[in-house]
Formats: sequence, structure tokens, C-alpha cells
Amino acid sequence: MPQASRLPAAGTPSTEDGAGSVRVGEGDGAAEADEALMLRFAGGDVRAFERIYDRHERAVYRFLLRSVRIPALADELLQEVWTSLIRNARGYKPQALFTTWLYRIARSRLIDHWRA
Repeated sequence: MPQASRLPAAGTPSTEDGAGSVRVGEGDGAAEADEALMLRFAGGDVRAFERIYDRHERAVYRFLLRSVRIPALADELLQEVWTSLIRNARGYKPQALFTTWLYRIARSRLIDHWRA
């Protein structure tokens, strides 16, 4: 698990690389860190959720599809992932990268599916 010291402070501009890692950026073109967006969403900012969803929806879908190999089932699980994220937003604590938390939710939904 990454150390908390590697995370940018809330509101610090950052950019995301292709692997989902967040790095502190400079200049007006840098995107806001996922962790900061999630904290804003937990505080009621719906636009922050939209940005998180836009950034990660396709990658999470591909992760799910690789596991279940059925597009309709991957779609259903994807909705469950985002519903769970929304339901648990107030309890989010940026102790690791946001993507670590997001993919833990996705993995849990897969485990639930395979157990059912």
C-alpha cells in the first residue's frame, strides 16, 4: 500500500498517468487529484463525482470484463461498483490512492458475484 506521504494534499493540482497513479502537477492544465475529488464528492459536490466517473469508468469496466467475459454482466457489476462508491463516499479516507479504494470495491463486487 502506498504511503500517505505520496498523496497530494486535497486541492493540489495533479495529473493521472496511464496506470492510474496520481502525481502533483503544475500549471493551469493539471487535473485535480482523484483523492481531492472524492473528498469533495463526499462533501456533496456532484460535479466532483462526474469527473471521477469520467476518469475511471472505462478502466473499471475493462477490469470487470476481463474477469467475467460477458459484457452485460460487466455492465451490471459496474453499476454495483459505482452504487457502492456513492453509498460509502462519506466514509472515504485518502489513506492510499483513490484507485486502490475503487478497485477494492470492484474486486469485492466480483467476489460477491462468484459467491452467489
